[in-house]
Amino acid sequence: MKNDKELILKKLDELTGTWRSSGEMYTEDNSRISINGTDSYEWLPGNQFLIPRADVHVGHDKIDVIEIIGEYDENRKACAMHAFQNDGSHGLMWATVESNGSLLFSGDAIRSFFNIAKDGKSMHAKWEHPDHSKWIH
Repeated sequence: MKNDKELILKKLDELTGTWRSSGEMYTEDNSRISINGTDSYEWLPGNQFLIPRADVHVGHDKIDVIEIIGEYDENRKACAMHAFQNDGSHGLMWATVESNGSLLFSGDAIRSFFNIAKDGKSMHAKWEHPDHSKWIH
């Protein structure tokens, strides 16, 4: 039986490579805007820290993000995920694996579920943010 850290690192390993990102999101006024770009995932030597990079357009905005995932917190049973964005913002999220096998990235203001296809060639990501007492897509 693998421990939680090994399970998370194994699931993160499924992300390695470059992915085309596309989809849509909803604004506060419930209008839709498109998302298009690429996301890439690469291990630092030693395979303990994964470096995701996102280069996407969200509507008219270009967003570049670099993250570092891997610092394991035994109390949370999660790997820290530090994100740094081109607009100067930064944040901390946590990577865990759900009982259904989904990779979950969660923070105070956002969470996302990643489900990678069995063939490893595609994935579905669902991003949510809190709205009062519930999470909304």
